[in-house]
Amino acid sequence: MAGSVVTFYSYKGGVGRSFALANVGVLLSRWGFRVLCIDFDLEAPGLSHFFGSVAQDDQTRDWFGEGPGLVELVARYRRDPGAPLAWRDHVHRLSSPSLGGISLMKAGQADRTYSQRLRRLNWKSLYRSGLGSALERMFGELRDEFDYVLIDARTGVTDFSGIIAAQLPDVLAFLFTANEQSLEGSIEVARRAAKARNGLALDRSRLLLLPIPARFETQFEHRISMAWRDRFATELAEFYRGWAGPTDSTARLIQATTIPYVPYWTFGERLSVVEDETADPLGINYSLETLAALLAHRLGQTSLMLESRDDYVAAARRIAAGSGRSRSDVFLSYDHVNTFAAEEMREALSKRGLSVFMDRYELQAGEPSEAALRSAIEASDHMLVLVGDGTRERRWQEFEIRAFQRQAATDGHSRFIVPVLLDGTPTSAIPDLLRHMQYVTVSLDFDSAARKIVNMLRPAQLEPGPRPGRKCYISFDAAHDMWRVQQIRNMGRIETQPILDREAWNKVLRRGDKAITAWVDDNMRGKECLIVLVGAQTADRKWVRYEIERAWRNGLGILAIHVHNLKDRDGRSSEKGASPFDALLIEGTAMDAQTYEPPFTDSVAVYEYIRDNLSHWISHAVDARRHRS
Repeated sequence: MAGSVVTFYSYKGGVGRSFALANVGVLLSRWGFRVLCIDFDLEAPGLSHFFGSVAQDDQTRDWFGEGPGLVELVARYRRDPGAPLAWRDHVHRLSSPSLGGISLMKAGQADRTYSQRLRRLNWKSLYRSGLGSALERMFGELRDEFDYVLIDARTGVTDFSGIIAAQLPDVLAFLFTANEQSLEGSIEVARRAAKARNGLALDRSRLLLLPIPARFETQFEHRISMAWRDRFATELAEFYRGWAGPTDSTARLIQATTIPYVPYWTFGERLSVVEDETADPLGINYSLETLAALLAHRLGQTSLMLESRDDYVAAARRIAAGSGRSRSDVFLSYDHVNTFAAEEMREALSKRGLSVFMDRYELQAGEPSEAALRSAIEASDHMLVLVGDGTRERRWQEFEIRAFQRQAATDGHSRFIVPVLLDGTPTSAIPDLLRHMQYVTVSLDFDSAARKIVNMLRPAQLEPGPRPGRKCYISFDAAHDMWRVQQIRNMGRIETQPILDREAWNKVLRRGDKAITAWVDDNMRGKECLIVLVGAQTADRKWVRYEIERAWRNGLGILAIHVHNLKDRDGRSSEKGASPFDALLIEGTAMDAQTYEPPFTDSVAVYEYIRDNLSHWISHAVDARRHRS
């Protein structure tokens, strides 16, 4: 995925814009993203002071003073407008481990001639000579090199504010305080930037606008702060429409993205996320983490942010883990009395090309820590749970299973748990948390079991489909068909919304209908097709009908597949259910979506029939809906 450019802007000074950018950048970098910060506040540069407050090696300290920056880059362009911008000569990767490998482009060489050299740059003349196009090409290269490019923009309206507020960024994050000039000026600039961006003759998505109330006092002036928040919710509502969920509360979004006023961090240029590792909900780092997670999610999954902020941040870390850090295909969960079997399984899977995390080899000697295991689980795509009848140490396995399920419930890609029953172990030994999962049995033939596991986790590698990875939302009866749903997902043909386990779904249910509709709406965004998996009672489910209606109004392709002949965890099929489209009217119009029924009763044949035809059915449904529209 191409990197994202985010401009941090403020109409007035004194809002903590550079402080916010630097700390958010460090968090993203620590999580594993490749981050570049650019100081575009050329009249009053200061971004390097924040990073300079952290101990660096001699080479980096010298670069802070003598290294070239943006002014020198543009000056080179002025001398030779035909040459591409050699940005790599003006970027430095900072040496301090506490900064996570972040890179910086300073405003310029910090000497007594800086102001004089800056005044020589005639921006209007430079743009007429093609600087805008040169910057456009440069930022295309930066998007390939970095996951996030964070621009620290000049306050007010300048000669070059248009290019860094409208043309270059994907997100304009504008900070403001609770006063008239700051709020009204920021709103006006944001509107102008959006209008200018949408009028550009460029093949680029619409500009997303992220309002950030900053240095906001809540502890001592509660009544006044609530009045300002109410005003923010009214006057800023338009800026959330491009990315927030349709039922997300604007007031709660504002509260979640507000940076509080903490006097301690107003003295000097320092990094709070480096000096203070805590994330107290009342502290400044808590809000900075939330903002970093929001950028990591590309301003998506906002319903999850409002429902469970900690899960949202954890999911953002896992997005980073998938963007470049070392990962394992499989996390191997086992009781240490079954170490021999675990080693045999690890070897068999490794021979088939899967990388396996096994604590005996990957962690230091001694009892594993929860933090180390949780980190390893975050960096693993799937989990295998070895189940033996004589298990004595269920505590760690239960922790690992719950940690994986909690993560998988908030991830945008499919992550599977496969129970592996060891020789002679009854199915009753499978932990209750995994009773709905498809399991594999193994005696002494670990190679055969490994082949089955690879077939489940990587089916697309064995039998590639015509269009794997179609983005679909699955609608189903969770109470009776969860096992069947997992089989469809295991085919590798589609990317779906997170499939919540019973505990996670009940948590949403307890929050009421509004929370459920918000979850559905948020997770349906970005999908191209709704697939209803029809079991015995699916057509009677209230939320299945809601999902069909929502998908229809959102313009998604829609289809249904009868799955009653797929066997469940107990090896049983079910009665054939009614089509959910029968007698269903939407805005007075009868549903005419296609319902497919595999012409077999054997579960394996049904599975193969669906697997071989699913991509074609999706394409047909999507094309049919486009023609209707």
